[in-house]
Amino acid sequence: MGRSREIKIWFIALSGIFLVSLIWYFFFYNLAYNFKEASLEKINGKFSLTVKGKRLYMVHDPISALKRDTYIETESFLIPRATGIIQGKEIPTKKGYYNLLGNISITNRNLTIDLHYNNTDDKTKTPLSWNGEYELVRKE
Repeated sequence: MGRSREIKIWFIALSGIFLVSLIWYFFFYNLAYNFKEASLEKINGKFSLTVKGKRLYMVHDPISALKRDTYIETESFLIPRATGIIQGKEIPTKKGYYNLLGNISITNRNLTIDLHYNNTDDKTKTPLSWNGEYELVRKE
């Protein structure tokens, strides 16, 4: 009787560890991230700043939630100059979209994005998922 009780305790403990690991993976481990390299290209007197990252697909069924597939997303910002600090209000946004607050800082090969949507409906400032530090590659 002592041996079977010991096996049962081990089974329950290992099952608990497995369950906690699964919960952590599906609820707390994020497969989305930004690539550390950004590119800057001059187009018609302005500059196009492009960043890329990996994102998770939106899931609509349990099987897709378990697969956790990702895709590559690209975002481009049209900025007025290639160096210095560019304020969010200097970056054009499409009609119907919120204006940007914050700034983009470019120094040599270092780029820092710290932008927020000015959500005038909810009166909040929503950070962009592209915020962070990048290594800048200038294209000819």
